[in-house]
Amino acid sequence: DQELIFEEFRRLGHSGEGLGLGLAIADRIARLLGHRISLRSRPGHGTVFSIEIPMTAALTQPPAVVAPPVQALPRRRLLVVDNDPAVLKAMQALLAGWQSEVSPAQTPAQARQLFADHGADALLLDYHLDDHVSGLQLRESLGSAAQGIPCVIITADHGKAVSDAVLAAGCHLLHKPLKPLALRSLLAQLIARESGSENSR
Repeated sequence: DQELIFEEFRRLGHSGEGLGLGLAIADRIARLLGHRISLRSRPGHGTVFSIEIPMTAALTQPPAVVAPPVQALPRRRLLVVDNDPAVLKAMQALLAGWQSEVSPAQTPAQARQLFADHGADALLLDYHLDDHVSGLQLRESLGSAAQGIPCVIITADHGKAVSDAVLAAGCHLLHKPLKPLALRSLLAQLIARESGSENSR
């Protein structure tokens, strides 16, 4: 039951309110960030959940300058494509928490249909998709309309060939495990820059 409890809509026989999605979403977000959720349970006593996060060295002194707060993410439609359904749902939950409108796609065909139907203000594309299609190839297949909007390629591949290809395409690169603060800051900057360009036309 300890593994089953993280499955979607799994409630383990309880009849109370709720859809049984909370733990599934929490588990996917934790895995997206490179962490792991564990649990200890004693019948009749209760259950303790914990998230394992790597420790970092403590600062010897406080920083001299306090970083400004992260710019709020403007409400925009984001086309998110990843062939891993767990990662896709975690990304969807993360972005929805920032009040973004998310169009999630697991395949290039789904992505092309969503883009044709709804468009997008920014693209978040996994680099390695199914059938040997890359996120850059998918962007190209979306047509000229996709070339003028911000595009972020997300990948666990740290190879120079990938980074060079992303740079040459005029896209931005983020590596997995994804850092939400880095993603949010980048999206805010890109969308603000795009809004400024539209206002100056």
